Amino acid sequence: MIEVEKNIISIDGEKISFSHNIERVLEFDNIYIVHLMEDDIPNNNIIAIDREGNIVWKISDVIRLQYAESYISLSKENNKEISVISYNGIKSIIDIYSKCIVEKHITK
Repeated sequence: MIEVEKNIISIDGEKISFSHNIERVLEFDNIYIVHLMEDDIPNNNIIAIDREGNIVWKISDVIRLQYAESYISLSKENNKEISVISYNGIKSIIDIYSKCIVEKHITK
């Protein structure tokens, strides 16, 4: 069971805190994708964690850019892929297990 309160997520009673508020959490088999948001959107604000709260990957490990990017949207595509939209309007579909970009296009 997952519970979210501001910047803390509880997974089966295990509390994990983040430096920013949690906007959304997507649950997969043993991986949770956490979208962090504030009034000032933090950079690289999508993080994958395991059941114990260990970081599996950060979005900057998957989408490698020369600059820090913020992501304004996170959604579940299927049982192994997510879509994210960057502040600059680039939509990427990511395989969360292989950490590969499956598809990418501009939304603006």
